[in-house]
Amino acid sequence: MTARPSDLPDFEAPPIAEVVLGVNFTIGDSLKVYHIGLYRDRIKSEFPGFQEQPPLPGQPLPGQDEQGFRFIAGPLPLPRCWFLDETGTKLIQLQADRFIHNWRKVTGEEKYPRYEAIRDEFVARWDEFCGFLGDQGVSKPILNACELAYVNHISKESCWTEPKDLGRLFSFLATDMSGGAGHTLESVQCGLRFKLPGGNGHLNVSMTPAVRKQDQQEILRFDLSARGAMESGEEAQLLKWFDGARETIVRVFTGLTTEEAHACWKRKT
Repeated sequence: MTARPSDLPDFEAPPIAEVVLGVNFTIGDSLKVYHIGLYRDRIKSEFPGFQEQPPLPGQPLPGQDEQGFRFIAGPLPLPRCWFLDETGTKLIQLQADRFIHNWRKVTGEEKYPRYEAIRDEFVARWDEFCGFLGDQGVSKPILNACELAYVNHISKESCWTEPKDLGRLFSFLATDMSGGAGHTLESVQCGLRFKLPGGNGHLNVSMTPAVRKQDQQEILRFDLSARGAMESGEEAQLLKWFDGARETIVRVFTGLTTEEAHACWKRKT
């Protein structure tokens, strides 16, 4: 397993609820429904659960125009298939142009296995998928973009109680959240966008109030999602991009939150 950088901020009890690593790809021969069925047979012993979801919409590569209408001709796209392990904490998502690996909390009691372990498993699963395609005589996927996302659930009564407390949690929010006139703040949601170092993509940050599904508890959902283009499908470049995006996510997360919040999450370094 790849070692964690020694100078990267670290927390003993981070509020992480989910980590997502994915790639966007194209295949010259195109992926067929029967390929998905055969792939499921290949991994069914480890991922026995199955769900069918609507496909994720196509995304422009960084630097391309993200506006305007898009018309798609031809057959309907393949569904997005979920393959889940017995606990539901590990999830592979597959559709015609995306391969995604998730680690997520289901009960809320699961221990976060750390990025390095999740990344190494993603790489192993992606290599396995590419090998499967080769066995089926399908051309090697061409990588177009990578995605890395951290989903954080910040529970009420942990670092905050009321929306007016959010200035104590997030360093980019004013300490006085009453509007300067003693008004009661009802809700806060916001979004930020950063360029990734080297200009290879961007990082979207969002904070929204939510209700956690498993226990109906009020939370703040704090998401950091990076996306960047790939110039080649080389594994070394893939790992370099993910590691760089992870470092940016951790440093931005740390910079946007306060020392009071860091104490709540038991910051170590």
